Amino acid sequence: MKPVESSVRDTFRLWIDRYRMLRAAERVGVAVSGGADSMALLDLFQRERSALGIEVEAVHVNHRMRGAQSDADEAFVSDHCNRLDIPLTIRRAQEGWAKHGGNLEARAREMRYALFEEAMRQRSLDKLATGHTLDDQAETVLIRAIRGTSPAGLAGVLPVMDERIVRPLLGVRRSDVLAYCGEREVPFRTDSSNLDTGFLRNRIRLELFPLLVEMNPNAAEALASLADRAAEDEQLVRDLLEPIYQDLVTPESDALCLSRKRLMELSEPQRARILRWAALELAGSPSPLGRTHGRAIETFLQSAGDAGHLDLPRGLALELADRRLILRPKSEDPLPREVAIPGPGIHALPGFNAELRLDPADPPAHPEEVSGRTGEAWIAYVDADRFAFPLAVRSRRDGDRFAPLGMDGSKKLQDFLVDRKIPRYARDRVPLLVGGDMILCVLGHRICRDIRVTQKTKKALRISLIDSG
Repeated sequence: MKPVESSVRDTFRLWIDRYRMLRAAERVGVAVSGGADSMALLDLFQRERSALGIEVEAVHVNHRMRGAQSDADEAFVSDHCNRLDIPLTIRRAQEGWAKHGGNLEARAREMRYALFEEAMRQRSLDKLATGHTLDDQAETVLIRAIRGTSPAGLAGVLPVMDERIVRPLLGVRRSDVLAYCGEREVPFRTDSSNLDTGFLRNRIRLELFPLLVEMNPNAAEALASLADRAAEDEQLVRDLLEPIYQDLVTPESDALCLSRKRLMELSEPQRARILRWAALELAGSPSPLGRTHGRAIETFLQSAGDAGHLDLPRGLALELADRRLILRPKSEDPLPREVAIPGPGIHALPGFNAELRLDPADPPAHPEEVSGRTGEAWIAYVDADRFAFPLAVRSRRDGDRFAPLGMDGSKKLQDFLVDRKIPRYARDRVPLLVGGDMILCVLGHRICRDIRVTQKTKKALRISLIDSG
């Protein structure tokens, strides 16, 4: 029987070649947490770097979620890289960031990739490799199916994301990774939080998956195969519709224009996909148009006369004029005026198409259970003793800097908005809650590190940003 380490190595190379993940002379950062998956990935890259013609470095993010255990993970990775003379970049999350409200798993991922992005810029890395396995893929498909997704969502974790993030272990079972580490004597650490069934992914892994395996021993492979087929179908749809999109959609200044007559000659699913791509091109990922918006657009297309206007999410509008459909940002309106916030209460933010509610509150006992976005509201808790009224809500200004929760130091607000993938046209319409010259919160996105809730917090303020446009 072929040794597991040989099989894993072959699959690693196969996925790199199949998906054209790397090019010769590229600088590749390997995301290393200290767990088995990432340590095996680092070992594989070390073995294959000469054959691939690449330079390899390691990148570690200390989430500071598990106290001494997180610091021990960092020390473990640092010692390992020192022994093997592997360059290592370490990024540390701000202490206590996890106590802030919102979906903890989602915020941890967001923070992790933001820190990865910083490390890639600092070290001039061309690619970042992560240790996602076939089991991770199967779990992701289940999570998305449970929460609700589109056929495209069933594609799960993509082998290559944004042409910079690569995942060469997606074809390898987690059990084979563990066997590889055993055969190669690759050391690794076990994350105790992986046993916490308060996280949906862990609950699926520990409770649901054993039941599925009883029904089908190859359940993980079946789910990963479903993801592969969904990705293939999505690519097929894209290949078929892309020429139509390019022929139908014409950029004009900051807008995209389409012939209404030609659009209506397409099927309804084709129209929905074309318009979703157009919105994605203008507003950035993720597309602001879901099924509900798609139905509203279809009603608008069927019922509008020679002229009409339909407001869409994320500052977009669809206009019908002169037999053309025009998708544009609502950027011709005057920039939002500064709004004074004298104290707690409800405050209209007309220029931002939103309403701000500030409510005194007790410090949340379990802030990680508070959803960052519930329906049309974005919610955050802050320490009410860390700032004083009056405050204000305004647009960005030249020279603005922000100290986002989860990161050390401060950064240019411009860089923060770029990292959040907020398109250029929309950045002037991101509401900022400020006290004097200090940005306390980029509303809808992140609070300032200095006003986070801690164990010493006595009075909290609940911030709710409610969409109204």
